[in-house]
Amino acid sequence: MKDSCILLTACFLMAILSCNSSQENHSHPFASIIDEIMQDWESDEPGGAVAVIEKGQVIYEQYFGLADLERGIPFSAQTQTDIGSISKQFTACLIALLEEEGQLSLEDDIRKFIPELPAYRDTVRIKHLLHHTSGIRDYEALEMLKGRHYFDDHMTNPFVIDLMARQRALNFPPNTRYEYSNSNYILLAEIIESVSNRTLNEAATSYLFAPLGMNQTFFHINQGEDFEAKAIGYVEEESKYVRPAYRSHLIGDGGIYTTMQDMIKWDQNFQSNRLGQGRPDLLERMKYRIPLSNGNPNFMALAQIFTNHSFGKESWSHGGGGGGYLSFYIRFEEIPFSVIVLSNSQPHNAFQKANAITKAYFQSENPPPVPTVEADTTTDDWSPLTPNPQIMKRWVGHYYNEELFSFLHINYEVENQRFRVNWLENGDGGYQAALNNDSTLVEVADLNLTYELNQDGKKLIHKNKGIVDRVWIRVESPTTPLVNWVGYYYCEDIQHSLQLSVQDSILVSDTPFATELINFGEGLFRDKVTFSLLKFAGKEKFTLNIPQGDRNLRHLEFRKVKANNLPQH
Repeated sequence: MKDSCILLTACFLMAILSCNSSQENHSHPFASIIDEIMQDWESDEPGGAVAVIEKGQVIYEQYFGLADLERGIPFSAQTQTDIGSISKQFTACLIALLEEEGQLSLEDDIRKFIPELPAYRDTVRIKHLLHHTSGIRDYEALEMLKGRHYFDDHMTNPFVIDLMARQRALNFPPNTRYEYSNSNYILLAEIIESVSNRTLNEAATSYLFAPLGMNQTFFHINQGEDFEAKAIGYVEEESKYVRPAYRSHLIGDGGIYTTMQDMIKWDQNFQSNRLGQGRPDLLERMKYRIPLSNGNPNFMALAQIFTNHSFGKESWSHGGGGGGYLSFYIRFEEIPFSVIVLSNSQPHNAFQKANAITKAYFQSENPPPVPTVEADTTTDDWSPLTPNPQIMKRWVGHYYNEELFSFLHINYEVENQRFRVNWLENGDGGYQAALNNDSTLVEVADLNLTYELNQDGKKLIHKNKGIVDRVWIRVESPTTPLVNWVGYYYCEDIQHSLQLSVQDSILVSDTPFATELINFGEGLFRDKVTFSLLKFAGKEKFTLNIPQGDRNLRHLEFRKVKANNLPQH
């Protein structure tokens, strides 16, 4: 009984603190707008915290709902919650501080610090990890391919390092594209520990948390372990909030628990740096971006996403999520103005709330301009050509783009004397197109969209107003019987096998990412649902390319093995 009274008293005091914070905030004229945006966060459900900072002053700080449903503890200024991938900002800042001390350079080869990693044809540098341009595969996607969850308790930093050491290929050559990979920041954590000769949490405490007075912030290496002030993460299942399995031991790409008031201290340091040597150079380094090798800009700085908004302002942001937690942090330098939203429930979308607040703030200051109507560049005097059978045959067929997981089919519809160009991944039935000349099709509904076939008919180029959008490669019709591809195949990179078999005249596998494989070209298969690409080289091996949102897997090599010779792990 005594313990229950103490607990109830603590909850009551935290509720008072939250109410007091709310009353102080509500003096700002913008507070009522934020209240309206946040009105669907109920007091008896999982909740979170919201802070809005204008010109270095907190103009709104409010706490919502419960941090722990079972114990009935409200979310408060003392609640420590998982901020997911926002943790990457702290990892990136540690790298910048070690560079400031001369202990490393962003140009360093990562094998200088992690020599067990493969020596790829192109050097992977620290800057590539920071900007997600390394080509290193995402451990989450690899574990999902193996049928295991990346939140399970086998997931540790050493496990991921060993997994990356087995990857014989990259998704793409470094700096040729941006593709988010959590593995990048596990590797950065390993580099920090190697250079500083401290654990990641010890280094972060010394370099970041202690100097800023972030005394309630730390890297939590055991997600399955609870502590007194911890917000419990929840997901919604069958209209009920449940606690998901969340037991990983990964830090660097995530793993930070913090309070809203500590996050405010982190934001204030972007106004006037107190870390390292205290120079403003560090803040500029955090915004460091380099263009991709094709000249296109990369919007990812040091764990800060650069965005140029429709309301005319530029921001730096990052979000985090997993295990029931969602968070988002966005800041604008011109005002300056920042919004931080923390949540311990997946249904409470921190990203949407933060962006709704920023949009409302800037539109109240500057109403959006009246949109201008773009001039129609199409012409009415264009007349399509009627193709002869030879021209029709030249165009009709399947095409694919391996890097973009894009598949296209062209056929000719005799009844309306038009070609139909079907981007298979769109699932919309395709678009009518007419022949402009022997090597160009034009979409009937939008004459700005064209398809050009090169001289040998093997490359199809899509253009929008004359600018190349993407390129597909033509494939020849398959001739090898499906039964020839049947068997067991093993991938050394992930130490995992899959089986190919024929069911109902379709090649199928036992991985959820390549369940029904459509044979659209000789030795080429695309999955009916996921659009994964399976590409044979000869009869004994293939590469598997899997789109998984922004965590794609490319060039995973599988070799044929006999069933009784499958490796045991």
